Amino acid sequence: LHYSLDRDILGRLKQTRTLTSQNVQDDFLVTYLSSRIRTGLEQEIKSLASIGVISITEEGFPTLSKMWQKNIPPFVLYDMFDQGWSKELDPDNKFCIHPAIRDSLSSEYWKKSNTGWSYVCDNDRISINNTEYETLKKSFIDKHEDRKNED
Repeated sequence: LHYSLDRDILGRLKQTRTLTSQNVQDDFLVTYLSSRIRTGLEQEIKSLASIGVISITEEGFPTLSKMWQKNIPPFVLYDMFDQGWSKELDPDNKFCIHPAIRDSLSSEYWKKSNTGWSYVCDNDRISINNTEYETLKKSFIDKHEDRKNED
């Protein structure tokens, strides 16, 4: 949330709170940004923290965890290639992905082959097989569709 709020709002949120129109607006903005129904930002941050991709500093800032690359979910690697935001497919970075993320995922830690992805840093060997991934993806989509149809 720190990145979504300007310095004035952050300053007011840190002060002793009194009931003013501006403070109420600030509270509504924070509630909206952190709402699971509206943006899902809080849930995304919790998910990334739970799988070890990000850590939350004492000040409340999300930051990439040490060796976050190893914990990246497979769908991010596939999305990077399918949507064209990898370093190889988008040398001008038109998607505005932070260079540290693009560099690490594009070749420094992960290599793409005809059969899937391989983690190539240190002695750990992690492989993601295309066929297995597509099977899991289809299963997820089918379950998601079933849940949507129940409503």
